[in-house]
Amino acid sequence: MVIAIGVIAFCCFFNWVLIIKPHNTSLKQDEVQIWIPIISACVAIIVWIRPGLKKLNIFRESGNLPLLFMFVAIGTVAAPAILIQEYLLTATGKMTRLYSINDISKYPSTKYYTLKHYFINKAAAQIYYDYSVGGRNKENLDVEVYITCPITYIDKGSTNEVSKLNSPETTALKSHVKNITGLQGSLLKEPPPAFVAPLAWACFYYGENVSNQRTEEERQNIMDAFYRKAMIDFDYTRLGLFTYLDRIGYTDHTDGYKTAISKINDTIDTQKLILLEPKFTPFTARNGDKLSWTFGSFAIFSFVWFIIILAHDLKEDTPAV
Repeated sequence: MVIAIGVIAFCCFFNWVLIIKPHNTSLKQDEVQIWIPIISACVAIIVWIRPGLKKLNIFRESGNLPLLFMFVAIGTVAAPAILIQEYLLTATGKMTRLYSINDISKYPSTKYYTLKHYFINKAAAQIYYDYSVGGRNKENLDVEVYITCPITYIDKGSTNEVSKLNSPETTALKSHVKNITGLQGSLLKEPPPAFVAPLAWACFYYGENVSNQRTEEERQNIMDAFYRKAMIDFDYTRLGLFTYLDRIGYTDHTDGYKTAISKINDTIDTQKLILLEPKFTPFTARNGDKLSWTFGSFAIFSFVWFIIILAHDLKEDTPAV
């Protein structure tokens, strides 16, 4: 238990310093919240637990420690260390109440936001559809849909304002020739203004994992059906009923959202965009069951570890030759 508490405290410290406190969006959260606990647990088990296990009669003739013991020992430490990182992220996040989305840059970055006046332009939604094959034998098919909608202050109508800003017709009109006085009447062509994308975007993710052990036609039908279902779910989502906005850091979904937004114009600096996930549940329920799963995972792995230890006797000392 002492080792588990030490590893958890170590991982929480790194998560707080690298991700939570500075609101870091350049370092991927999985690298801190998953891999650091796993690596830390492995090191702690090898350094402090494995020498003690050698006193038990659990070695094969080859003298190798069974993988089952190492797996359970690492799981006892790593599982709660991983789960509590997500709880720490949601539980310590601060809320900023904004009059409009235009005020978001006037305040220090926080995890959560509320808006008094806003318009989420569903008609200007940008969509990115992706799929990938995973698993040791490529048996899993992951299909994903990323949808982003610009958040503005004034409702300018249901037309696609984002697309209109960079349409060929608008660009042609802005590229007019202007007569500048004081330069002997010479005609200077005014360059078109750079495209400026909305700063903040509401992001929606739909994903599904299905078996890849199918024919090409069956896989295509499944992907098409999932895409249609995602579009229907999004269409029926009442965006104005969200309770708060969750600022998205650098996660597995971040690149998908940015790819969707960059489809408007490939010159958009996606690093400056603010990605927000609308939440439709009460703010008090933001932590979910994360803390319960943290203690539950530790209790389950500890119980299995205790049973394994009780089932094996101390190894008898080998007589000196």
